[in-house]
Amino acid sequence: MDAAAALFMEKGVDATTVDDIVLHADMAKGAFYHHYESKAALLDVLRKQVIADFEKRVNAALAKCPPDDLWLVLDTWIKAACDSYLKMDPLHDVVFGSAPLRWTVADEKSFQDLTALLRKGHAQGVWRVDDPHVTAIFIFRGLLGAVDDLVLSGKRPTTAARVIAALTRKAIAPVALATEFPVAPNGPASP
Repeated sequence: MDAAAALFMEKGVDATTVDDIVLHADMAKGAFYHHYESKAALLDVLRKQVIADFEKRVNAALAKCPPDDLWLVLDTWIKAACDSYLKMDPLHDVVFGSAPLRWTVADEKSFQDLTALLRKGHAQGVWRVDDPHVTAIFIFRGLLGAVDDLVLSGKRPTTAARVIAALTRKAIAPVALATEFPVAPNGPASP
């Protein structure tokens, strides 16, 4: 995996062959195919490794957070996700650069944790979230997009977490505000 990661970052995924990987790793081609059925399978393992590193950073931040203060847990999740995304290894861009344009985070543990947090806050009456799954997608994908945009535009992405947390707080208003402006079946109700 290390040899493949180094070559993918140096030459690109498409330009790197299995022969290049086994030569760089000083191993037999049969040994490669014993562990991976193809270069694509190895790439998938590397993607999972990048995601696991992201989740490890987020979970480390959440472990320091009092679990009963759900607003603080949500803010901590957002800050940790932004920080973790910014600290992604350069391998991230390489292994996800060839990923399909359409993708879902639904199978990722960090997304499932965010969905569970939104569901818990709704159940406890801390906030109102009618669809925790879609709301979590909105937060997660919005977070990634905002950080990407700031990085690519040369702006300081350090403010992203604060802005995203504020937007999230507006999107999932406390129950008292949510009942004042309920969501109608065909869209937002007018105040």
